[in-house]
Amino acid sequence: MAMDARAPTSPIELTARLVASATGETVLHLSYDGTEPPLSALGELRRAGWADAVPSPPPASAIDWTRPDEAAGRRYSLHPYPATTTARFRGTRDQRSAAAAHAREVLTRAGFAGDPGREPAQEPVVAATTMAAPEPAGGTRAVVEVVVVEPNAALARTRVRSWGEVMEEHAETRVTEVTYRGNRSETFTPVVRLCVEVDERRADDAVRDLSTAGVVEVRIR
Repeated sequence: MAMDARAPTSPIELTARLVASATGETVLHLSYDGTEPPLSALGELRRAGWADAVPSPPPASAIDWTRPDEAAGRRYSLHPYPATTTARFRGTRDQRSAAAAHAREVLTRAGFAGDPGREPAQEPVVAATTMAAPEPAGGTRAVVEVVVVEPNAALARTRVRSWGEVMEEHAETRVTEVTYRGNRSETFTPVVRLCVEVDERRADDAVRDLSTAGVVEVRIR
């Protein structure tokens, strides 16, 4: 059930935080009650170009199989649980500033607290795992980015580390729209994004090697 443009019914507070990344993207962190995700707001953010603006799936501890939810047409019900969404917008500084201002309007209507509309000048993204890459002795460096489905993350992480230190790692959710006989539905896939810095002369070799690690996507950034 969406909770846009109305007061939240859950004691879990709606909060939003905007972070400027050194990689040319703006990151929006949203916190809300997972049983009442802000579906309309997330949909509007996705249409505006925010990647991964999707609701967080419930953890096993929030699922109650003893009480079906007839109103939602589910064989289970959900207990309130704190959920988070991390959305990303890539573009020029002006584009990111405009996207941030629009996000502020959308989230204010949805009842979010905080000030997500102002993009900090120099605030780095705090990733799940961040390690500084060693200074190269010489030559140009390239960043190879890998996206892998969550079950294959351990294998991919080991392969990525064989090429160098992991610069960035964060979990996100990919949304895919499927249309069948006029009906449109969305599927949500948990993925992990990993970045490694390599010698530019070996970047293509790294892409070929990492593409065999069960990844969804691998590219030179």
